[in-house]
Amino acid sequence: MTYPIVNPQPIQVPEPITYYEMKSYRDLVSQLLSQYVTSNLLAHLLATEVVMYEIANFFQETNQAEHWALAGLIHDLDWDACDKNPQLHCSQTTRQWLLENGLPETLIDDAFSHYGYVIINGQKLGFDNLGTQIEANTLLRKTLFAADELTGFIKACALVRPSKSIVDLETKSVLKKLKDKSFAAQVNRDLIKTCEITLGLSLAEFVDLVLKAMQKYQPFLESVY
Repeated sequence: MTYPIVNPQPIQVPEPITYYEMKSYRDLVSQLLSQYVTSNLLAHLLATEVVMYEIANFFQETNQAEHWALAGLIHDLDWDACDKNPQLHCSQTTRQWLLENGLPETLIDDAFSHYGYVIINGQKLGFDNLGTQIEANTLLRKTLFAADELTGFIKACALVRPSKSIVDLETKSVLKKLKDKSFAAQVNRDLIKTCEITLGLSLAEFVDLVLKAMQKYQPFLESVY
């Protein structure tokens, strides 16, 4: 099966990270992104790609950093193509589509875990019946689960600044906005805060890590805003 093409004229997909072992998969994903996601979604996926790459290295998962990055890059690949339908997002339909396009199932599972759940103090926290029911039970999955909402939130913080850029955004400003429940109200703060239990990082540490990763690749990320 396939989803309808979103961009009749394929868009340019930057490559902020140099891939080696998984270069063929990045090239394949780039082709899909150029046709099936809008520029706005592409910015989010690229941000998640670089954040996952940098955090993999932070946790000394360097040998798996490309896999982490690709999981971040494809996690919402179907969102525009499935017309933002939460029941189709990361569904078996999407899984089959990605498999038919040559992506490995292990990568798909890791990406789909962002729409699953984590166990916090013996309780499930996640997307209930709408989600994939894949547990975020590895370091990669726990990172993606917490970082997904935060990358989008950081972009929202940047866009209300005079510069419209993350380049001069500070961690303390992001933390202040997180406390303001009326700002970017659709962002689930509880998912971001899972970093404190699942990753052993304070909220401030995690925000700083994610923000610095995005700032490192700022020209690539903001080229598609």
